[in-house]
Amino acid sequence: MRIVYAPLRFRIPRVCTTVVTSVHCGHTGAFMLNRTSLCFMVVGLSALAGSVIVTAGPLDPPTGVIAPSYKTLTEVEPRTALNTTNTPGDADSTLRITKSGSYYLTGDLVAKPGNFSGIEVAASNVTIDLMGFSISGEFSSSRAGIAATSGQTNITVKNGTVRGFNQVGIDLTATAYATLEGVTVQNCAGGVSMGNGARLARCAARTIAGVAYSLSFGSVVEHCIAAEATGDGFRLGVGSSVVNCEASSVAGIGFVASGSSLANCTTYSAATGFVLTESNATGCTARSSTATGFQLDRSTADACIASNNGSRGFSVTTSSITNCTATSNTTAGIYVSFDSLIRGNVANYNGTQGGIYVAGDGSRIEGNNCGFQPAGITLNSAGNILIRNTCRGNSTNYA
Repeated sequence: MRIVYAPLRFRIPRVCTTVVTSVHCGHTGAFMLNRTSLCFMVVGLSALAGSVIVTAGPLDPPTGVIAPSYKTLTEVEPRTALNTTNTPGDADSTLRITKSGSYYLTGDLVAKPGNFSGIEVAASNVTIDLMGFSISGEFSSSRAGIAATSGQTNITVKNGTVRGFNQVGIDLTATAYATLEGVTVQNCAGGVSMGNGARLARCAARTIAGVAYSLSFGSVVEHCIAAEATGDGFRLGVGSSVVNCEASSVAGIGFVASGSSLANCTTYSAATGFVLTESNATGCTARSSTATGFQLDRSTADACIASNNGSRGFSVTTSSITNCTATSNTTAGIYVSFDSLIRGNVANYNGTQGGIYVAGDGSRIEGNNCGFQPAGITLNSAGNILIRNTCRGNSTNYA
């Protein structure tokens, strides 16, 4: 059998032009290409490939000595390792920083036994990176884990743990504008003590034989935890701001504040949850306090929750309680001394004094919802305004 196909044309360089005229198929069924045409096709492709020219730069190196182009770690980030060679201690410190700069630990540090601190800072503008390591002391020691001499400013401590000191774990009381980030203090006689204008973020003070955090004027605290302290959780100076912090299992007060602002903070199992003077609490929660959840004097609480506290949910004097919830507290949900605004709250399932108990005069009780307790709202004095409230399911709705 003979099969003839139409001509197939390949465009190749002029010197090698050819035409494939036919393809033959023998008895075996295999196709055969004209040998002469195949030769010209290969030559044509070779000529095409040979037309590509590749160039490169000169291979000769420049004259003279070739200098290194890299930078050392010290040049990239100038820092000094904390050790007895670079930062030798003195009569009461294991290591001592006397110059401004950035310092870091290269391993766990154990303070000298006896009356020695771990690190003493005797300079301003110092950053200490613990690099995830710890500073440990003997609990019989009367020094702090990290301390600063008086009058220093702008000291930063970050990323590590301080434990086992028979004084404050970190004592920067005599400094201003200090910063703590990502630091844990545990098993110390005190937690953290800071001077004016301090900033704390993502810190924890656990198993503290005293106050967990003692902060001065104008501090900013974010995402910090106080747990298992025999004293108070957070003691705040005037003009401080605290956001998203927690105090749990503290034998004292969860948060003590004067002239400060607190938002989204929580106490659990404290003696008293919040003691606020001329302060503002928004979105805060006090649960399972031994006594009162919130104790307010010339302060405001908005959108807060007080539940399962051993005495009152809220105890207020010359204060404003709005949009809050008080449930399952042992005595009163909201206890009002005098001259206060109690508006838009829910007070249900509370104990002996009921939902809202007003002891004195001069208060406005408006738009609250009280139910399922011995008394809905009790007015124990003349001279108050009571309007637009809803009480139901109480033993006595209005007393």
